[in-house]
Amino acid sequence: MIRKLTLLGAFVGLLAVGVQAQSCPPPTGVDITYTLGTPFDFANINILGPDSLWERIEVQVSALDDTTGTFKRARLASTSILVSINGRNLDPGTSYIIRTRAACEISPEIVASSFSPLDTFTTPDTAAVRLAAPAMDMELFPNPVVNALNVSFQAEGSSPSTVEVIDLAGRTVAEQQLAAGVEQAQMDLSHLDNGSYFVRLRNGDAERVESIQIAR
Repeated sequence: MIRKLTLLGAFVGLLAVGVQAQSCPPPTGVDITYTLGTPFDFANINILGPDSLWERIEVQVSALDDTTGTFKRARLASTSILVSINGRNLDPGTSYIIRTRAACEISPEIVASSFSPLDTFTTPDTAAVRLAAPAMDMELFPNPVVNALNVSFQAEGSSPSTVEVIDLAGRTVAEQQLAAGVEQAQMDLSHLDNGSYFVRLRNGDAERVESIQIAR
């Protein structure tokens, strides 16, 4: 079943109370495709995992550039949802962080899973784009990072590139500018704390976002 979800409407924290249990497995991630047309474009979000064990799903979405670190939350009974892009819900040409969790029981008390791993997606910029296929190949190594991160990519055009490291609050904590034709970079991340970060590569109108871990 596909439900249209109003992400910028009434957000309700499904799992504000309750307990986590080993017997309630979390979602393993999301699979996102796009349906584009007139008058609205939609992101088709499919939550992956053992849905036969779940009573409810909570989806949390935050714009990657949101410096408040606040997730918008919505609850649903279906693991397949349809979210408007160019309406009130998601903005076109924007990168988002998404995570989900499940409730295996909701009565007499909520039994909740842990969160799924953080994932990212970027909404299409125009109706001419049919899939969220990355415009560039990018390799990040090592991952987890100790001190130095190597970035290798293949750009489509001849524009200069920008590589940013972004924390979970949406703040750019490291940045490197690359001249046109340069497709490798090494970034010193020794000043950053252990944890999860995102690496965003921009080249002209193309963009690619991947996650990394820093662990020492």
